[in-house]
Amino acid sequence: MRRALLKKFALVLLAALFLNSLIFYGASSRSILNSTREDMLYILESADSFWSTAAI
Repeated sequence: MRRALLKKFALVLLAALFLNSLIFYGASSRSILNSTREDMLYILESADSFWSTAAI
């Protein structure tokens, strides 16, 4: 009885950790993607601004 209860507890705990990991991965990857996209746009705008003023 005790061993079966411990086994079920371990399975529930592993399932909860797995689900939490999936949620964290989804949220953090979305945040990193948005940040990277904004950084790339900033770099392109800066380079465009630099080249347009350097050509004058």
